[in-house]
Amino acid sequence: MWTPTLTNDPARKIVDLPDGLVACDEVEPPAQTDSPGSYLLGRAQFRKWMRRTGAVLTERAVRTPPLSLALAQKVAVLRKAHGMTQKQLADAMGIPRSSIAFMETGRTISIQKYVPLLADIFGVPAELFLTGMAEQDTAMLLTQDEHEFITQYRRLPAELKITVTKAVDKAHERMRRRDVAA
Repeated sequence: MWTPTLTNDPARKIVDLPDGLVACDEVEPPAQTDSPGSYLLGRAQFRKWMRRTGAVLTERAVRTPPLSLALAQKVAVLRKAHGMTQKQLADAMGIPRSSIAFMETGRTISIQKYVPLLADIFGVPAELFLTGMAEQDTAMLLTQDEHEFITQYRRLPAELKITVTKAVDKAHERMRRRDVAA
């Protein structure tokens, strides 16, 4: 549960994290009679609400994914976002490619010792791996087709952006399954 400290907004309890989104319910104080709202936001929108309201984590769910699995997902996403193969990342880190495969599937717990090196390679703050909540402006060269895709995506209404994001996530999941099977 995230509780605002700067505003009188109601607290929000995260109920699910589907496909890069945040599903949350407002938690109203007992004295209020209005029914609480439910939201489905992009993670960036949720972080903006957190900054605007000064929200702090006041209650943590009992079930959390293992740290190694959460780190594994971040490594895989960042590697693919940087257009690197497992072999290229392994070479940059000075470790065998099989170690990257183990790292990305959460089959090793040694990933934590590589966080500073991974942060340096991907040009992100180490806190991204540890908390998942780091923000940083990033300069990235885009191909013409990537630029066109982003331009078209930005013109879409919010509900279609969610549909496109889900389709891209499904495609990535199919590719991940294929890579793991190979």
